[in-house]
Amino acid sequence: MIKITIFLLAFLSITVMSYGMPIQSFAADVPPLTVNVEFNSYREGAEIVISGLIRDYDQSNDVSIRIQDPNGNIVTVLQIEPESDGTYLKYCGLFDRYTS
Repeated sequence: MIKITIFLLAFLSITVMSYGMPIQSFAADVPPLTVNVEFNSYREGAEIVISGLIRDYDQSNDVSIRIQDPNGNIVTVLQIEPESDGTYLKYCGLFDRYTS
């Protein structure tokens, strides 16, 4: 009788403790789209390396990136075709396309 009581008490304790524990999903921590650059701002003529990831990429769409100057004027628009795993990488040079 004591063995059954100890077993039931242990089982009940484990059940109650596990009920309050959240189940973590690591895939939810990845945003649907990431865009990475090395610096916050660039000079004219500098090369920008743009990289990122599209979560759950199904190869049906490309990535479009619009680069603006500090005044909000469009400097360039890029269209990038990601790899099959959703990652992308693009080198872009900022030439004399605008005056600040």
